[in-house]
Amino acid sequence: MLPITRPLFLLAVVSCTALLGSLFSRNHGPTETISFVTGPDINELPTVLLNTNPPAPSEDETNPPAPTASQSPGSEPDSDVEVNDLEYWRSGKFISTHLDKQPAFNAHDTPINNIPTDQLGYNAVVLYLIADNRLRETMLSLSYLFRWVPMHPWPIILFYASDMDDPASRNDFMVRLYDFLGGGEEARFFVQRIEWVRLHWSLPDGFSHDVSVVKPVFEFAWPGYHMMCAFFASEIFDHPRLQNVTYYMRLDTDSYIFRPLCYDPFEIFHQRNRSYGYRAALTDPAEVVVGLWDLTDEYARRHPEVEERLRRNGFPWPSPRESGRMGDKAYPGYYNNFEIVKLDAFRTPEVRGWLDEVKRVPERIYKYRWGDSPIRYATVYMFMDIDKDVEEYCGMEYWHQGTYGRQCSCEDQRDGRS
Repeated sequence: MLPITRPLFLLAVVSCTALLGSLFSRNHGPTETISFVTGPDINELPTVLLNTNPPAPSEDETNPPAPTASQSPGSEPDSDVEVNDLEYWRSGKFISTHLDKQPAFNAHDTPINNIPTDQLGYNAVVLYLIADNRLRETMLSLSYLFRWVPMHPWPIILFYASDMDDPASRNDFMVRLYDFLGGGEEARFFVQRIEWVRLHWSLPDGFSHDVSVVKPVFEFAWPGYHMMCAFFASEIFDHPRLQNVTYYMRLDTDSYIFRPLCYDPFEIFHQRNRSYGYRAALTDPAEVVVGLWDLTDEYARRHPEVEERLRRNGFPWPSPRESGRMGDKAYPGYYNNFEIVKLDAFRTPEVRGWLDEVKRVPERIYKYRWGDSPIRYATVYMFMDIDKDVEEYCGMEYWHQGTYGRQCSCEDQRDGRS
C-alpha cells in the first residue's frame, strides 16, 4: 500500500471539487433514465434518421441549394420548414454533424442488444459520475475504453445531476464523442451503449444546509463532494438502475486505461469468482477520517466474526490499537476511482449492517468527510477473503492523477501468475 502525500491528496480533492461542486441538487423526484436516445422519443423521429442504410441520394439531394439569407451554413432550418420537407434534411445539425450519414442514437441494430448473458452467467455495466465542466476528460477516458479495453458491449452509465439536465447538452456530448472516436460503425455502436441516469441527491433529513452551522472538513467542496462519498460508499448498491446488474466497473472522468489490455476485466473477475477488484491502495490523511479508526475498532470488538476476518486478512491496525489513540494515523483506502464490484457481495445483511452503522451518524460523512475509499477498504477487509475474493489489476496500465500500485505484466495477471 502506498501512502498518498498531503499535497497530492489535496490536489485530488480540488480536482474532484470542480466535478462535484455543481452536482448538489435539492430536487426530490423519481430517477430518470435516458437510454440511447436523447431529445425526442425514438418513435417520433423521422424514419430517415433511423435508416442505417439510406438509399443513394438523388441528384437534387447531392446538390442542395445554398442557404437562404436567413439561414447561415450549419444553422438550424427556418422555423417554417416542415420536418418532413426535403429542405429540412439538406441543412442544419443533421448535415453539420454527419447524422444524415451516421445516425448515432438508433439502438435497434446495436450489438448491445445481443450480448449472450445467459451463456456468460452475468451482466455488467461501466459507470461514470460526470459534470458539465468535465466533459473533455470524460471523452478522453471513454476513448481509451473504446480503444484499449476488450469487453462485451456492456451499457455505459453516465450518472449526472442538474448541470446536465438540458437534453441538448447531452445530445451535443454524444455527437462530439462520436466524432472524437473517428466516426463510423464501431464508434456508433460504442455511443449507443451510453445511458444517461439522473441523480437526485440531498442531505440527510434534519441535517443543516447551512455551511456555517455544519463547519465541514473541506468546506470549499461541501456538500457535493461529501454526497459523492456517501453515494459510492453505500447508496450505489441500492440504486434502481443497478438492481439487476451483476458487476459494475467504476471509472472517474479523469481515469485513463492508457495502454491496451490483454484481457477482458469483467471476464477474469467472473471466472475467478471475485467480489472486489482494484488497481491500487493508498491512504487518506488523519484529518478526513476523524473517528473512523475508533468506529472500526468498536465494531470489530462487538462482532467477533468481523474481528476474526480482519485478523485473517491482516488488517493494518495502528500501533497501539487503542481507542482514542489512533486518530492521528492515516487510514488505508482503495484508490477506487477504478474498481470492479460484485453488487450482491455488498448487499448481504452483514455488509448492510456495517454500512448502516457508518450512516447512522450523518456527521461522519457530511461533516468529517469520511470518504468512500477508506469505507470501501474497511468493508472489504471485514467481510471478504482478501486472497480469494479480491482481484488486484496489476496488469492494467492506469492513470488517475498519477500512476500507483504494484505493476505486473498484463499476461501474468491474465494467466494467474501475478
